[in-house]
Amino acid sequence: MAGYLQQERLLYARRQAAAARESVEAFSAYGVDFDIRSISAHAIEIVETQWKAAGRRCDHWNWEVICRDFLRKPSAWCFAIWSEGRLCALVAAETGNAHLYGAFIEGDPRSAAPLEQYRAIVALDLLSRYAELCGLRELRVVPLNDKLAQWYQDIAAFEPFPSRENPTYYRLEL
Repeated sequence: MAGYLQQERLLYARRQAAAARESVEAFSAYGVDFDIRSISAHAIEIVETQWKAAGRRCDHWNWEVICRDFLRKPSAWCFAIWSEGRLCALVAAETGNAHLYGAFIEGDPRSAAPLEQYRAIVALDLLSRYAELCGLRELRVVPLNDKLAQWYQDIAAFEPFPSRENPTYYRLEL
């Protein structure tokens, strides 16, 4: 069983690396440069100190716990987006039957952050590429507020999907 789980983790890690490589190359062609890393203790420290001091909007999120819980599932992906040596966003996603759920997406709240205008698009591009590499047909997110909900609809072409069990999530068919 341990061997199978290790093989499964390796398969998903290769898909994650491929999605990251494809996305970095695609955006680089337009002069948008970033790199993707695992969420480290250093990244979490930046969130808890610098982002918190700047008015972090997701103050109740504990990224250490989020990553620990998510990464129990071999197909889950927790990653950090960095640009110009600065942490721009953290993302945690997990797979469902036919979808990838981008459950946590948090961006640097400080003004003049690198990728300020692109970090949500970059995160969604990474998640979409990973979902497609996993053979999934849909990307789902739950916006934190009405402004983001409108952005998901108007800019990213997501559709609202009411759910009885959860808050309304937004989905994009891939």
